[in-house]
Amino acid sequence: MFKIIGNGAFGSAMASAIKRSGFEYVVIDSFSGNVCLNSIEDKKQDNTYNNLNRNKKTDLELNSDNSNKDSYKDFNDYPFLIPAVPSYAVPNIVEKYSSKKDHIIFISKGVLENGLILGEWADKKGIDWSVIAGPHFANEIMKNLPTTSILGSEELIPEVMSFSNMGFMHSKMKKGIQFCGAMKNIIAYGCGVVSGLGLGKNAVASFLNKGFLDLRKLLMEISEEEVIFSPAGIGDLCLTASSDSSRNFKQGFERSASLDLNNVKSYTKTNRDIDSSSNVNASKNINGQILSEAKHSALAMYNRFGDNFVTMKFVSDVLNESLSTQEQIKVQLFENKIFS
Repeated sequence: MFKIIGNGAFGSAMASAIKRSGFEYVVIDSFSGNVCLNSIEDKKQDNTYNNLNRNKKTDLELNSDNSNKDSYKDFNDYPFLIPAVPSYAVPNIVEKYSSKKDHIIFISKGVLENGLILGEWADKKGIDWSVIAGPHFANEIMKNLPTTSILGSEELIPEVMSFSNMGFMHSKMKKGIQFCGAMKNIIAYGCGVVSGLGLGKNAVASFLNKGFLDLRKLLMEISEEEVIFSPAGIGDLCLTASSDSSRNFKQGFERSASLDLNNVKSYTKTNRDIDSSSNVNASKNINGQILSEAKHSALAMYNRFGDNFVTMKFVSDVLNESLSTQEQIKVQLFENKIFS
């Protein structure tokens, strides 16, 4: 009943939660359309699937070695489609793999190149959609460790609400939930930058607080500020912005910590804003650059909202190639009034 498009870390985590909950599912390679795993044959495919995840192969690599050549078209009767790819790749995935009767469940936390959240794009297309969010490290979901989650939808989806060990609550504030995810990426990256500067935990907490205020301000503009206290808001923000296990935090930390405080040293483009081509969360976007979800969100949302949110502006400034020393980044912190 669930079609998962994309077999990266979070696609695998969703498959794991759905499998434990007893529902039918299929995992589909986002490049080829071939079936990687489905619940009907999962007993004989389990070893292959687990090996693929242990090797951390990407969709592109799996495209060449899938042993199951069934097509996604064989599962068109499954009503829920989950695009498990970075947000900026979702429109192409939905257009390629969905049918008019599908209900799309978004799990990607980011925005499109024009700064639109996926729900705004879906509404323009007349697509029936909902969203899942919360403090979700994929590896912990795979291990069936407990968490809390929120389903943003017009109506309850009982199957989703019963996902194993994911502690769902329900809200109709779908767009607010998606803005939480996009802002979370930016705030977590900024917290990592501050940490990498060696300014201490007080400074990191201060940046997180300023980001929380920015998020509240944004949610108030769409009259969905209540969602800030949900798993998608403070829950996901606290997880991602305070843990070195967070990809977003880690990228921000590496951005600033790699700069030598005493020597003006260029932070090369390769290190600064290009993720490894093997990273399933990297794709060409924003003027053709290859950016992570966090960096993409910062640039795209800044292009949309401008200087209205100080943490968003700071992260966009940090991504500017003219900042080549830690001192320059510190100046930006104070110029953006992060600590006032």
